[in-house]
Amino acid sequence: IAVRGLNIHPQELPTLRNVLFAEISNRSQGKQQLEARTIVNTVLNRMAERKKSLNDIITAPQQYQGYGSKQYQKIVSGKTDKGDEQKLRAIDAVLAELQDGDFFDNTEGRTFYTHKEDGSILATEKYPYAR
Repeated sequence: IAVRGLNIHPQELPTLRNVLFAEISNRSQGKQQLEARTIVNTVLNRMAERKKSLNDIITAPQQYQGYGSKQYQKIVSGKTDKGDEQKLRAIDAVLAELQDGDFFDNTEGRTFYTHKEDGSILATEKYPYAR
């Protein structure tokens, strides 16, 4: 899959889907697609910046908290439930857009993001919790 001059191998998509599942688990239904889209864009932007594959980016230590988490293990083990259906629909909609190859960058090229108090997302140039 070619997106913005980057190559994503189809076999990388399940890992991305699992990370998205874990990362958006604490978001309201209305914010799930926004957060999934933001995460995918930060992954793509890091791929471009670091010249690494999608799997290299999302599995790197301390990059995406969802990788390997309890929620990640839940989806990997196939233990999702009816309550997870909406979340999976939101993720699959975002991944379908990605696979179409024309994926809008709602982060404007940024590689990190954080949540504002009102629940909105702020894309940033650097890790927002750096000391």
